Amino acid sequence: MRGSSIGALAGLIASFALAGQASASASIALIWERSETASTTLAASSAATLNIVLTAGPLGARSAGVTVDYGDAAGALSVIGIVNNPTMPSPTSMLPLIVGQTRDTGSRVENVTAEVFPPFVRTGLMSGQTWLLGTVTFATTRVSTGEFSISSMTTGSGDILSLAGNSISGGSTFNSAVLNVIPEPGTVALVGLGLLGLAIVGRQAGQHRG
Repeated sequence: MRGSSIGALAGLIASFALAGQASASASIALIWERSETASTTLAASSAATLNIVLTAGPLGARSAGVTVDYGDAAGALSVIGIVNNPTMPSPTSMLPLIVGQTRDTGSRVENVTAEVFPPFVRTGLMSGQTWLLGTVTFATTRVSTGEFSISSMTTGSGDILSLAGNSISGGSTFNSAVLNVIPEPGTVALVGLGLLGLAIVGRQAGQHRG
């Protein structure tokens, strides 16, 4: 299910992640499910899911451990769901394992992982192949609006390994996502009614003075 959705996004992700980056060892893309791009708009008191996608470079990839940093939006967003390596149960999974525990610190989701260890065969990503490492679902608060940036990186024990087992994090590209949170439609309507009421009161007061 998740694998087929990633297949449908493969062309989009490849063009987004690798355009102008043909020599990159690997690429991590943050893609919103609702827009299938790196940016989306969401009303306050709503939720949106972010896909963390690995695209292998010329050296392939057999392991990735990624952190999603939403510190710029701390107080505006909260994590309500994390799914690590969602296609893991599949017998055809190219990166079938999870190592360590994925955790939310309140500003970062750490250790989103997918990997394979020898002597597994016919696993790992070849150059240009993509893999959904995991998803993070964010909920917005009622009071915070604005544009917020969410970034990706490797931290701590997290790393990206080539098919040969060498670290390629240093030559990899880590992309960001943008979430634009707007007021709830009901809030906008109430503000509009309030302004209309003030205008009517002001007009009536002016007529009485006349």
